[in-house]
Amino acid sequence: MALAAIFTILVWWGSTQALRWLVRIPSRWVLNGVALALFAASLTVAHLISGEKDVAGVYMGFAAGIGLWAAHEITFLSGTVVGFEVKVRGTGLLSRTYAAVCAILWHELVLIATLVGLSVLFWSAANPIPLCTFALLYVMRASAKVNLFLGARNLCTEFLPAHVAHLAKHFRKAPLNPLFGFSVLAGTMASAFLLRAALDPTAEPASAAFAALLAMLTALGTLEHWLMLTPLSPLSLWSSQPTRVTLARPLGAAG
Repeated sequence: MALAAIFTILVWWGSTQALRWLVRIPSRWVLNGVALALFAASLTVAHLISGEKDVAGVYMGFAAGIGLWAAHEITFLSGTVVGFEVKVRGTGLLSRTYAAVCAILWHELVLIATLVGLSVLFWSAANPIPLCTFALLYVMRASAKVNLFLGARNLCTEFLPAHVAHLAKHFRKAPLNPLFGFSVLAGTMASAFLLRAALDPTAEPASAAFAALLAMLTALGTLEHWLMLTPLSPLSLWSSQPTRVTLARPLGAAG
């Protein structure tokens, strides 16, 4: 369990740090090339370990799932695959929702298409952790997006590169929103359920590692939700410089 926790935190922290560095590259051609190479490599690894039931295969599959997600994040943060802007009439919830969905529509459709494709490829695989990792990140990200849209106290727009900085206008600053409690409760319960499976003394090592990795990833996603409610800046995790807190945008949760 300790190894799974350390591995998940390192992959989570390292991938976010790498994304923050990559999106500073001005050339979209370079970024798209990196994203394509990362996606191809991650999908290849996921395919190669799909029949492996050992612990090493589980860890490799988890990293592959993170890689698949990160590839999409690169194309999103570079502004290559985002959405389109529409003219909003009024400030009502329906108008705001329509505008926000359009602003990220192409990215969402690509994510859904990837999720469907991974489901077809790995649903009955002996080691489906790439699919489970990608699906978990998608759910956490969707929850984070909706919470930011409905209203959050901590809106860290420093996480948004110039290519997608315009998306911040769809976020709403508020002390709390009705969805937040359900989001953190669901995340906490899912983490507890997976942790219980990971600590089951009768579980096989590979199954325990599978559950432990997903439990830690869920816990990190839930923690990032809590950061939306606090004045703490997530940027402090990646920078020693003091930062002004305005919006929390988690990776998992990221994109």
